[in-house]
Amino acid sequence: MDKEKQNEWIRWEKALTKLRPRQKEILELLAEGETTKQIALRLDLHLKTVRTYESKTYPLVRSRRTATMRPPFNAEYVLYLLLRSEDRDAVIGDLIQCYGKVLERFNKRRADIWFYKQVAGSVLPLLRQATFRIGALVWLGRILRRLVS
Repeated sequence: MDKEKQNEWIRWEKALTKLRPRQKEILELLAEGETTKQIALRLDLHLKTVRTYESKTYPLVRSRRTATMRPPFNAEYVLYLLLRSEDRDAVIGDLIQCYGKVLERFNKRRADIWFYKQVAGSVLPLLRQATFRIGALVWLGRILRRLVS
């Protein structure tokens, strides 16, 4: 075994010792190919709980090669800014999971294009929602100003 692979194994062993039992269990099920929904049903957990475990576990065990296989940060950040906090983890987590599947089937460039298309398709409805919320707040402010004066 060459030095780089040996260092990779050592890093993995250290990362795995830091995991809690529930995180290890979810990581094993993910490695078996189960989706987050299947894991939630199997372990009788809420879907958001499984996604939280997955998002906290993933950075501990990912290798340098998979770290470069993340979706484009700028597109992910646009979604982060436009989504509500309660929807943010679920939507971005699902997109990253699908991005990984597209990446396995095709190359990184094609997966990035797929990710940008998904984000672009989501931006317009999210901007409409944000504009509607801002308009509602402006309208409410005008009514309150009339009531106060």
